[in-house]
Amino acid sequence: MLIHCEVQSQYEARFYKSVFLYNVAAINLQKNDAISLVILGDTRPGWRPTSFGFSSADIGLSAQYSSFKLIDYEFR
Repeated sequence: MLIHCEVQSQYEARFYKSVFLYNVAAINLQKNDAISLVILGDTRPGWRPTSFGFSSADIGLSAQYSSFKLIDYEFR
C-alpha cells in the first residue's frame, strides 16, 4: 500500500480536488492501492478538508482522507 502525504500551509479552494487527483495518479502510476494523509499548517480552525466528491445524473464518485491540523497540537 502506498501513502500519499500532502502538506498544505494555506487555504486553497481547490485543495479537496487536488488531493483526490494526486491519489488517483499515485494508484495509476504504481498500480497499487494508495491512501492520502493531509497535514494542514494554516491558521484557519474551520478549514478541515477530508473528502472530495461529485455526482451528475446517476453517476457519482467520492473519496475520503484523513487530515491533521497542526494548530490542534500547538502548546499554549
